[in-house]
Amino acid sequence: GGTMNGDLTVVGSLSARTYLGIPAAGEASIVTVTSTPHTPSAVNSVLLVDDDTIGGAAVVILPAATGNSGIEFTVKKLGNTGTVSVSGRVGDTVDGQTVQSIGTKFDSIKVITNGSDWYVISDNVTSALQLE
Repeated sequence: GGTMNGDLTVVGSLSARTYLGIPAAGEASIVTVTSTPHTPSAVNSVLLVDDDTIGGAAVVILPAATGNSGIEFTVKKLGNTGTVSVSGRVGDTVDGQTVQSIGTKFDSIKVITNGSDWYVISDNVTSALQLE
């Protein structure tokens, strides 16, 4: 038997979070992206973008910022073939820009939404500048 909570019956030790496929706090749902454009569906996702398999440039379109405050995504470029572009939905920006680009293999950015726009909170993007 299970317990009934609203419209969801939980059987044994299976939690509603597990049943719905929602990662617990601190857990990441890792997705390898092999087609473009890609719109992630899981929260707190790590998106490993395989631009070599895609065969060129790749586009990640973030979910709408509105109503999703606190959602985070880490986008990492795996290949050498094309640029990975990270953009918000129409009307949303990422650090005030319509697109953030990742051009170097194994570089990444982590973004979070405050419910109105997306913000880069950390990046590992190789700079075009060279220090002498």
